[in-house]
Amino acid sequence: MTAAAFRKRTRLAAALLAALFAAVAGPLSLPPAAAQAPAQTTAPITAKPKLSASEAFQKQDNGTFLELHARFLARAKSGPVGLLFLGDSITAGWQRAPHIWEAYYGKYQPANFGIGGARTQNLIWQIEHGELEGIAPKVTVLMMGTNNSLDYNAEEIAAANRKIVGMIRARLPDTRILVLGIFPRGPRDPKGGPVTPAAVEEAAKRMATIDAVNRDLARLDDGKTVRFLDIGAVFLGQDGRIPKSIMPDQLHPGAAGYQLWADAMQPLLDSMMKSGFTPKEELSALFEAEGEAPFPSPYAGTLAFSALKARYVSGNGHGYRHELKTLAPYRQTVAATREHFSANVTPTLPAGAKTIVAQYHAEGLDTLVKVYVQDTADAAGIDGKADNGLFDVLARLKGTDGKEVTTALGIVRSGESFGLDIRFAGGSAIVAATTVRHGAIDTGRTPVKADSGRIYFKFGDYLQARDPATDAHTSNSAKWDQYLQQKGIGSSEVRFDNTKFTRG
Repeated sequence: MTAAAFRKRTRLAAALLAALFAAVAGPLSLPPAAAQAPAQTTAPITAKPKLSASEAFQKQDNGTFLELHARFLARAKSGPVGLLFLGDSITAGWQRAPHIWEAYYGKYQPANFGIGGARTQNLIWQIEHGELEGIAPKVTVLMMGTNNSLDYNAEEIAAANRKIVGMIRARLPDTRILVLGIFPRGPRDPKGGPVTPAAVEEAAKRMATIDAVNRDLARLDDGKTVRFLDIGAVFLGQDGRIPKSIMPDQLHPGAAGYQLWADAMQPLLDSMMKSGFTPKEELSALFEAEGEAPFPSPYAGTLAFSALKARYVSGNGHGYRHELKTLAPYRQTVAATREHFSANVTPTLPAGAKTIVAQYHAEGLDTLVKVYVQDTADAAGIDGKADNGLFDVLARLKGTDGKEVTTALGIVRSGESFGLDIRFAGGSAIVAATTVRHGAIDTGRTPVKADSGRIYFKFGDYLQARDPATDAHTSNSAKWDQYLQQKGIGSSEVRFDNTKFTRG
C-alpha cells in the first residue's frame, strides 16, 4: 500500500470514529452516501458463527444460490473461460456496469461466478461442487470476506482465503491468481433508514477486521503465480470517506466505482494475462536431463517425469532418477546464486512411495534444499504416517550450522496438484507450497550452508529406495528393485505444469 493510500485508509478510520462520537453526542454527521442510502434487502446470514470460515457450506436462501450454481456449471461447459472472477455481491455487481466489463474484459472470454451475500464458506462449497471443472482460465480474480467481517476475526477470514487459493491452484494448475484486498465499506442501514450509532460502530469494527485481513493476504503474493493487489484507496475521497457517487450504499460500487476498479486493476491484470511459462528453448539451454528429455510435444509449460520409466542411476544415488539439473556453465556459489522456480506439481504415486521433486545440490555430496513428497513415517510431517495414501510435502533446508531444518508444507493425495515456489538469493532460500487442505505455507527465508563450491538446481522425480534387509540407504540398484517390489511400488510419475525458472 502506498503512503497516500495508507493516509486515506487512516482518514476513513478517523471519519468512522468521528461519526460515532457525533451520533452519541447529538445528530449524526455522515457523508451523504450513508445518510441517503437506498433501501436494501438484508442479506441472509448464510452460516452460523460457530461454523468455521474455512468449512464448505451451501448458502441458505430462496433458491437463488443453487440456481446461480447451475448457471455457472453450464457456463463452464459452454465454451472457453480465459478470465474468471470469484466473489460475493461486489463481484456479481459487474452486471451493473456491462459496458465497462465488456470494454476491459470482453477480449479475455470472461466468466463471473460471484454470488450476492456469499461468504468464504459458500465459495468453498461452490468449488467443491465442481464450478472450476472443465475450465482453464489464464487468470482468476478473487475477492472474498466482507460478509464474514462482522462475526469472524481476521485470522479466520485470511485462513479461509488461503484455503480457497489452494483449492484454485489444485484444480486449475495453470491459472494465475489475482487476490484483491477486500474493499472498504462505510456505515449503512441495509433497509435505507437513518444510520445509527450502532451502524457506525459496526462499520468501524468491520474495517478494522478488513484491514487486518488485507495485511495477511498480502503475504500470499509470490511475484509469479499468486499476486495481491489492494486498490481500496481509490474508492475514498480526500476526507477518507466513501463518496456516494462511488458506492451509493457504502458497500457496493456504482458504475463510477466499477470504472475505478477496472482502471486500478488493469495494469497488473494485463501483465498476468500476458505472462506464461518458461519456453522449452530456455530450459534446454540451462538444464540437462538425467534420463530422457521430459518435454512433451507440443510443449506448453508441462514436463512429465517418471523415475521408474527412466531408471536413471547416478553414482551416489539412493534411488532411480528422472530429473533436469543445471548445466555446469550456469552453476554459481551459494552467495552468487539468484534463482526462482515455480510450478504446479502433480505427483501420481502408489501408497508408501517417497520422492524428491526439487533440490539444490552442492558439487559433491552436500544437499542444501530438498522438497519431498512422501507417504512414509516421519514425525516432521503433518500426517507423518506410512502407507495410507496421504503424502506429506516436506522441505528440508541445511542451515549455516550444517543442520537440516524440516518444514511441513501440506498434504496431498496421489493425483492432486500443489503449487511449489522456491527462491534462492543472497545466500538464503525460501520454499513455499500451496495445497488444497492447508493453503499456502512456507519455510521462511533461511540462510543456508555455504562453502567455496558451486551449487545447482534439480527437479523431477527422484524416487527413494533402501536396502530391504537393513532399511539403510544403498547405491545398489538391485536392492532398490527388491525394496520397491516389497513395497508394491511399481509406478511413479511427477508432472510439473506452468513451469517457470528465472535467474538473476
